[in-house]
Amino acid sequence: MKQNYIKILKRLISLNSVLTSSNQEITDYISSLFKLKHCYRVTTQSIKSSFGLLYNLIIKLPGSSSEKPLVFAGHSDTVPPNSQWKKDPFNARKTSNKLYGLGSSDMKGALAIMIDAMLTAPEKPKQDIYLIITADEEGMGLGIRNLPKKLKLKNADIIIGESTEGRIRLGQKAVLSYKLNVISHSQHAAYVPLEQNQKINPIQQLQKLLSGLTQWAKDNNRQHQTYGGITFNPGLVYSGTNANSLPSNLEAEFEFRFPPLLDFKNLDKLDKSIRTEISKILNSKQYKLEKTFYGGFSETKKSSSLVKKLQSVAKNTTGKKLGFFNGLGWTEASVYEQFGDVVILGPGTISAQHAPDEYVELKNLKLISLIYKNLIKV
Repeated sequence: MKQNYIKILKRLISLNSVLTSSNQEITDYISSLFKLKHCYRVTTQSIKSSFGLLYNLIIKLPGSSSEKPLVFAGHSDTVPPNSQWKKDPFNARKTSNKLYGLGSSDMKGALAIMIDAMLTAPEKPKQDIYLIITADEEGMGLGIRNLPKKLKLKNADIIIGESTEGRIRLGQKAVLSYKLNVISHSQHAAYVPLEQNQKINPIQQLQKLLSGLTQWAKDNNRQHQTYGGITFNPGLVYSGTNANSLPSNLEAEFEFRFPPLLDFKNLDKLDKSIRTEISKILNSKQYKLEKTFYGGFSETKKSSSLVKKLQSVAKNTTGKKLGFFNGLGWTEASVYEQFGDVVILGPGTISAQHAPDEYVELKNLKLISLIYKNLIKV
């Protein structure tokens, strides 16, 4: 069987769509594939960002019925390649069992087989079929947050192609991320008594804050049998110039993640509680707190009709059902839930995501390609 998705994937990898640049080139390429036939309806949505205009892409193949649309969903951006890459990140290299290239697992491999499935679908399928590709998933999530303005979907079956290695992923944690700036006055450390240093030194203040936020997480913690409890991670700190001066400012980034429990459904309430705790600890107007990312939790039951449908298709396609696993990282599933049932299923190799010399296994590309194509026929 001719594997057109390999050719498509190599082209996708060659197009630089890192999150610090516009994704127009890759959006234009994908659009061009569908504009060759009149049966597809192609819509782009422009979004302003600090890197210029970004683009969401919505492709619809109208079917005989609009009551239960099938949606393939993914994102076009990648993280930037780091200095540890030994291969050219934008030149796809195929071996007997792997294909290497930036985004091959996260998630241009899934995009390639979704595109191929759409292009080879009947011109009039049983139900409406959508391919939705968002921008900035690896950044602030601007694409998915602006997408609902363009969609009029309900009661949909939605497949998100994030990396699952051919297994069904059922859920994810919620996330709240922050950037903190503390402003102070630089002065010679020799002239600042110990107690005063503890009060006004931004690094000393941060130390107290991190202890306080860790305690807040412990006090509000609830355990989920699968996803565990709250996590809190200080991930980045910039401050100071030398040991004999008080820093004039400090910048820190940290995040919380929450399991899929009712207590953590309201992110606005959690955000307010975290901000209140920070204001108590810092006790100063000389700081600025910015929420840099937020995303809700998601959980799909094994008993859902979409999971059952996928398992039936997998059994008929390969002779066996798909395995399950539970990922902790965030995906766009929590936003897509408003439009219907959501399952995360993709070919990507989990350990290769965001890693140097990223790759996707060819056997998983082939497996999920067949399942996507056969799902359209159900």
